Amino acid sequence: MPTVPRIGHRSPGTRGRRSVRFTGDEVQLAQEMAAHAARCLDNARLYGRERAAARALQASLLPGRLDAVPRVEIARQTPGGVP
Repeated sequence: MPTVPRIGHRSPGTRGRRSVRFTGDEVQLAQEMAAHAARCLDNARLYGRERAAARALQASLLPGRLDAVPRVEIARQTPGGVP
């Protein structure tokens, strides 16, 4: 059974000098939670990178300026909230 590492003369989550022992299920749960958190962080990083690339691509596809056409109004769409 794994035990909590000791900090100074006490273990975190204990009273006095008695150490806490985790069950196999508790260790497995902690490992699964850590793996899930790592996946969430990785997904957030990848999302940010892909979003920046998509915004750059959308912006590059827009014309620099729109030509004036008599008696015609032209609407311009901007990517993702860019004014």
